[in-house]
Amino acid sequence: MPAVFKPLVRALFAIWVTGALSPAQATPPPPPSGDVKIFGEPKVWSVHLTFAADQWAAMQPVQGPRPARRPGGSFLQGPDGGRNGIAAAFGIQFNYVRAELEWGTQRMADVAVRYKGNGTFLSAREALKKSMKLDLTSS
Repeated sequence: MPAVFKPLVRALFAIWVTGALSPAQATPPPPPSGDVKIFGEPKVWSVHLTFAADQWAAMQPVQGPRPARRPGGSFLQGPDGGRNGIAAAFGIQFNYVRAELEWGTQRMADVAVRYKGNGTFLSAREALKKSMKLDLTSS
């Protein structure tokens, strides 16, 4: 997949997962070409993730220990080398798993996916729609 599409896929997937776009409004994208215009196009892009059952289970957040508060540090600091924010301060860990990404005619067999957010994740724990973070560089 051309590098120019990676930021677009991340942004559009986050919008679609959060419900700003409806799958019913989606239309398939045209085949990519060397002169693709991403912005200004009145299109809705459909993005699909497919997980193996064990990968889906492994992606569910894990309640770890709360990190020790460091002298002079903020309450929202996570563990050394880890994420910061309210979820991290409560010891919630988001693990990356492998999934398949399908976007129009493009398919990536090995992308890294995890839940994202802090306060927004905590407020959406019981909801069906949750934000996810994709790392396309891992494939």
